[in-house]
Amino acid sequence: MAHIEKYRAEALGGMLGHYERWGGDVDKLAGRDNIDPSLTPLNYNLGPERDGTQREFIDKRISSLNLKRKPRKDAVRMCDCVLTMPRSLDPSRRDEFFRSAYAFLARRYGAENVVSAWVHLDEPDAQPHMHFAWVPVTNDGRLSAKDVCTRSDWRKLHPELQEHLESELGCPVEVLLDDEKQGEKQLSHLNQREYRAAKKALGETQQKLAEARRQLADEQRRLEGLQRAREAAEQRVGVLESVASDCHAVDRAPDGEKVGLVCQLLGRCVERVRTIAGQLTAEFSARLSAFLAPGGATTPIVAQTVVRPSPGGSGRQTEKQRQAEREARQR
Repeated sequence: MAHIEKYRAEALGGMLGHYERWGGDVDKLAGRDNIDPSLTPLNYNLGPERDGTQREFIDKRISSLNLKRKPRKDAVRMCDCVLTMPRSLDPSRRDEFFRSAYAFLARRYGAENVVSAWVHLDEPDAQPHMHFAWVPVTNDGRLSAKDVCTRSDWRKLHPELQEHLESELGCPVEVLLDDEKQGEKQLSHLNQREYRAAKKALGETQQKLAEARRQLADEQRRLEGLQRAREAAEQRVGVLESVASDCHAVDRAPDGEKVGLVCQLLGRCVERVRTIAGQLTAEFSARLSAFLAPGGATTPIVAQTVVRPSPGGSGRQTEKQRQAEREARQR
């Protein structure tokens, strides 16, 4: 929800103009796709009224500091905290949200250092947001963005800001942003050329991400199919090995026992064929159901029938098989 940027002297002109929309200059507003000039009058500044321009205030504030030497040309003159209103917040509480957030930030970074706090409502593709701009002055009167905007301060900012807003508004307030919302927030202060390039890059990235997800889903389905095929092949190999073992046993048996063993072998083969047929029927039924009802629960339309061998590995003998065994023993 909050993002802090630092600006040196050469970047102040563009950002300060962006805050106040270049004083309503139509020529500078024209052609900026991310700004609707008809909505620009709705923008407002929560910062204190200052004499002169924003740039003049920055220079005066730095001059008022008891600095040992003049700031370097590459020194950070201004920090900007971009605060975006959460989508989950009731739009009717927009002004209350920004005023409460401004009070928190002004107290944290010093109201005497505030340059401006423009709330922008004229960017249709972005959530309402506030640019809280201030001169980074330390507690001991030094100009130092490095000491004001520390890593520790950044880690504490979000939870402390959330606690403050929820206490003031009396409702849950999102503080951390997902990637998409952070992208929208970053687009809010770009010029026309940068805005279009960033939007194009963002769209291409989203398309690549969607394609990567589709390919991943296809690959997962392919792997699942290969896994099922492997399991089916292993099962069939097991059946064939069992049949081969039974055939070897028949070859090694005495002639008087071969007929009975062949009958038993035929019985087991019949049961195995029935088992495989039942499994194939169930698999076909499941695939057909999935095809007819994509995305829904797959309910096989043909009941799976599995004939399992009896204990000991031998199948149920028919009367003809038993008669054949008796005749073989009599011979």
